[in-house]
Amino acid sequence: MKVFSSIIFQTILVDIVSSAILTTGQLQMEAAAGYVFMATGNSFINLPGRWRCWHDISYGVTVMVNFWSIPIQAIYRYITVVQKRQVPPYYPAMIYLTVAVYATLFATLYALQMTPIELSQSKEVIQLLPFWATKDVHKFCVIPMISLGVGLYILIFIIGNACGITILLWTTRELNRTLISAKGHLSLKTLQMHREMTKKIFTQTILPCISSVFMGLICAVPFVLDTYYGGFFLSLFALFPWVDVVNPILTLMCIQRYRRVVIAMILRRPISKLSMVAPTSRSNMDGSNIDKSNTS
Repeated sequence: MKVFSSIIFQTILVDIVSSAILTTGQLQMEAAAGYVFMATGNSFINLPGRWRCWHDISYGVTVMVNFWSIPIQAIYRYITVVQKRQVPPYYPAMIYLTVAVYATLFATLYALQMTPIELSQSKEVIQLLPFWATKDVHKFCVIPMISLGVGLYILIFIIGNACGITILLWTTRELNRTLISAKGHLSLKTLQMHREMTKKIFTQTILPCISSVFMGLICAVPFVLDTYYGGFFLSLFALFPWVDVVNPILTLMCIQRYRRVVIAMILRRPISKLSMVAPTSRSNMDGSNIDKSNTS
């Protein structure tokens, strides 16, 4: 497991940063009369003028970068095991940066087309909804629902997530083929480690997928209601901050060695050396030491 500790450590850092941004940002969204309204629900964030509109895109970029933690782990395993090459520590960081730049460039057009609500004629539109009639809406930025900015904003996430899932499936397939062909040369520990890593990666895709389906349902429901009172879109991003909470828990649930170490730390028991060493294989497939004791 030592060979994968670097990438797991980097994904943990990304989870921490993402959690901080999503939790403090508290993005709120509303849609009415052909307009999309977005604002922060954090009372401590008070940005002037158009700067408020730039805050809104940071939420989407963060979600995109955080999602790519899963494909990056799959790429890391593919290079390490299938191509049998060492991955430089900065390599995952470069992929994170590439995804962030890609998402930011397209999201910039979205932000440029947004208008602070006080400069728009749509303030009355949102206040006509009973939910917002007595609430302060001065933080909102507005953009027409049918616009190039909204279209590109949605498109970049569809393309980005589709590419990530495609890479995840392809690299995992190639990894499994390599492990099957070399099964006779690998120790049971090595095979178990790869099973646990695969289980962890695919399990961590469940909540983002559920969140995306949940977003689709939330967006569809108001349009089929006879009367919409507003506020329904506030639950649109409710699940995304929980991704960063659930990911470490899933890691501990799926990877036995990590789970043993954490339990030992909680119970203040001595951490055995067996819990810390990397799984080994006779053919050195995963970059670990050769296992001379396992002859199966």
